[in-house]
Amino acid sequence: MSLFDEIRVALDELKAESGQTVTIDGVTYPAIVSQVAVASEFLPGAELQTAQLTARVSRTRMSAPPATQTTLAYDGTDYRIETVSGSRHSCLLGLTALEN
Repeated sequence: MSLFDEIRVALDELKAESGQTVTIDGVTYPAIVSQVAVASEFLPGAELQTAQLTARVSRTRMSAPPATQTTLAYDGTDYRIETVSGSRHSCLLGLTALEN
């Protein structure tokens, strides 16, 4: 078993313990999720507040990383993926999303 296989197994165990999942394009993935404080966007005459979410998903479970603006569902709420990060050598993808 290679080092990356060992890391993948350890991450799968960690995700299984957390019990969190996200759904992207109709496919459910185990994930490590944290909801960040509300982000504020100031518009003329109003202030728009949106919840932000960060999810770590195993790259090996996806055929390709999701595109930005793709819908991510978590805990009954839809979010819009704003950034996708992670080097090609990393076994995790970092997804940052804003509530729709």
